[in-house]
Amino acid sequence: MSPPSEPPEDKRSRHHADLEESFFAPARDGLRERLQQTARARVEEMESLAGVSGIEDVAVLEKLVVLGIGHEALAALTLYPLVAVAWADGRVDRKERQTVLAAALECGLEPDGVSYHLLEDWLAHPPDTLLLGAWQGFVQELSRRVTPEWRATFAREILSRARAVANATGGFLALDKTSSREQTVLNELRAAFA
Repeated sequence: MSPPSEPPEDKRSRHHADLEESFFAPARDGLRERLQQTARARVEEMESLAGVSGIEDVAVLEKLVVLGIGHEALAALTLYPLVAVAWADGRVDRKERQTVLAAALECGLEPDGVSYHLLEDWLAHPPDTLLLGAWQGFVQELSRRVTPEWRATFAREILSRARAVANATGGFLALDKTSSREQTVLNELRAAFA
């Protein structure tokens, strides 16, 4: 005795599902491959960043990579505090921009390099607020790996450069050029080194 045949609607439904599966399978496989490539690239960038920076905290590395801070842009991240102070009042003026870019050149950034261009972009468009957290994580991780003397020197240098940006413009009769918003940012930066 032969099995009962399927109703015509079930055959059509199964045929439709098979057709749909064969139609979308290549796209799904391509998407899966792209996702795997993206994941591999992220892991490779995290490994590269770890090698250059000495950072081992996976959460810090992942945050940096998600924000677009790869090993080539790490130098820009060290100068991020200057950008944060420049944006403290909601805009970056010409003198603040010049002060930040002059500091970048003093630190050895090449005008045609990735880090320098990233700084220019951050000065033209306010960077993501998550960048401050990434910088703070970077400083905390770095602080665990260096001597207290080196950390103090690094903090002095960064805070001095950041204060120079704050003093680049503003102030009443040039007596106190640091605005209250800039001072707030400077205090946040100082706290990262504590």
